[in-house]
Amino acid sequence: MNKRTLLVIAAIVVLGLGALGVKIPQPIANILQQAGVDVPASVMSNDAQSPQQPKAVDNAGKPESSQIAGDFREAKRWLYEVHGDHRIDFYCGCGFDKSRRKIDSSECGYKVQEDRIRGGRIEAEHVIPASWLGKPRACWEARNCKNSRGETVNGRDCCLATDDGFREAHNDLHNLQPTIGELNKHRSSYPFGEVRGEPRKYGRCDFEVDRRVEPPPEVRGDIARTAFYMRDRYGVELRGSQAQQLEKWAEADPVDQWERQRNERIARKQGLSNPYITEQ
Repeated sequence: MNKRTLLVIAAIVVLGLGALGVKIPQPIANILQQAGVDVPASVMSNDAQSPQQPKAVDNAGKPESSQIAGDFREAKRWLYEVHGDHRIDFYCGCGFDKSRRKIDSSECGYKVQEDRIRGGRIEAEHVIPASWLGKPRACWEARNCKNSRGETVNGRDCCLATDDGFREAHNDLHNLQPTIGELNKHRSSYPFGEVRGEPRKYGRCDFEVDRRVEPPPEVRGDIARTAFYMRDRYGVELRGSQAQQLEKWAEADPVDQWERQRNERIARKQGLSNPYITEQ
């Protein structure tokens, strides 16, 4: 029996229990959700409704609906406004100017490996790659998909044009970080983890890529809390043993002042806060 069949059976059982008025306790609800089963809040017992589910907040801290950017251009503009007085590259700690076309590598020690164009500019990096968000959706493999201009598109562009859920996940500021373009390129869709030998290819920048990506210790907790938020809110599957690795990273690199401030600014922008940051 394959995984898809098991998930369908589990979902049917959950709905059946709900119809009978049976509530699912916290541990079982957590296991089912991590396996990809949608457990409605009405089926959970009070103690199973995790306090770590994202809550939308406004300036006064009161719940409100999500206001995530409708297109990626707007999301990037919001991201750089959030970082207006903290123009620091996520992975290497390099300062950059307002145009995002000039990177100060004198102190961070970043060295371009092979792409001088992208190595000299800042881009908006998806911590959880767009392909992870899109591949489970029909729009990613759709044929004859057209955008608003009638152009045939596929993959990410098709999902952005036709899938509201993908568009929201793709443009969520919590999952975006200003990053040197070359690192964004080389990171691609690789998962995070540890790279043997830690080969340094970018000068003093503590960033290694070899079928997985090992970021510097000071942002590993940020990455973990972002991944947990994306898992809870959008159902992103954390592959293999990656969830355990991220748990360790979150513990070793607790929330710092900038991460907390960034979260508050994003909450004011789009109405959603990351509870893995606010609850620490």
